[in-house]
Amino acid sequence: MESLSVARYFCQNVEFTTTNRGSVEGNHGRPDFPTNKLCRNTLIVNGIMPLIHDYYCTNETCGFAGPSGWGYYMYAEADDGERISCPHPGEQAKAREVIGEDATEEELDNRTGFNYYCVCVDCVEQFDRDPQRDQLRCPNCESTAIELLVELVGQPCPECGDGDFVAEDTGAIA
Repeated sequence: MESLSVARYFCQNVEFTTTNRGSVEGNHGRPDFPTNKLCRNTLIVNGIMPLIHDYYCTNETCGFAGPSGWGYYMYAEADDGERISCPHPGEQAKAREVIGEDATEEELDNRTGFNYYCVCVDCVEQFDRDPQRDQLRCPNCESTAIELLVELVGQPCPECGDGDFVAEDTGAIA
């Protein structure tokens, strides 16, 4: 019999544990499995292969858009505190390169995280933050009216208010 392997994934600040036997458990303090389509899509595949999305306003004259991708990315914190992106695939290898090949699991847990693409709904500034570790405050206007990019999907565009903010499946998976 195939040995059990377990992986951790995050979607909208929610941690999910998956296994190679097809089970998915949300470890997020809520009894409900995510109803958000992006989270479900993030957790597709036998072993979970996230879809790549383009995020944008449907109003053709607006032009408001976010970075393409999953809506977040893994980072490792260097000795000087700088957050270094750990691109997929190979996140763990990059994290060990940044933190140290001999880093313990505790050091890896303490010095890695997930930066989410954020939008200030007051001034429409876009920036990256780790909602589990950082205060969600706009670096431009100091507002705390912050939304994760993936949470804006299906809402009116924060810039023009006329179009809808959407996540379009690019057809690519990671």
